Amino acid sequence: MKLSAKIWRRIGIGVFLAVVAFLIIRTWVVPAIIVRQIQAGHASARIHVGATSFLGVQVASTFRNSDFTSPGAVIAEVLRGSPAAAAGLSAGDVITAINGRTTSSPSSIGAAILAKKPGTKITIRLTDRSGASRSATVTLASGPAQ
Repeated sequence: MKLSAKIWRRIGIGVFLAVVAFLIIRTWVVPAIIVRQIQAGHASARIHVGATSFLGVQVASTFRNSDFTSPGAVIAEVLRGSPAAAAGLSAGDVITAINGRTTSSPSSIGAAILAKKPGTKITIRLTDRSGASRSATVTLASGPAQ
């Protein structure tokens, strides 16, 4: 009995120290690394540095018509005066690729846009409501901070 109590005490102390170490890393070390990346101007998938690019669409997950289903993200709304409106995108169009990379969800579109700088030209592949495919070249504007 006495031996097992010592073992459990050591295991308990080990778990406690592991939790404390995790909290220290999560609370102080990781934010410090992120701050250094931002200060150095190093962007990543989770860190955005600089001006935010803007397309001007609100997207939903999928588009289903009685005639066809298209993978991608359906444009729910196009903001007036936005780069998307200038390129002729409209509600109901389904974005299927950006710069040749397939887009499978609204989040993939957001990530693709945020990875670019304002003023960058991108090619959007889309399917309209009738099922016709086409491409549009869009120059991204500067948008709100993310």
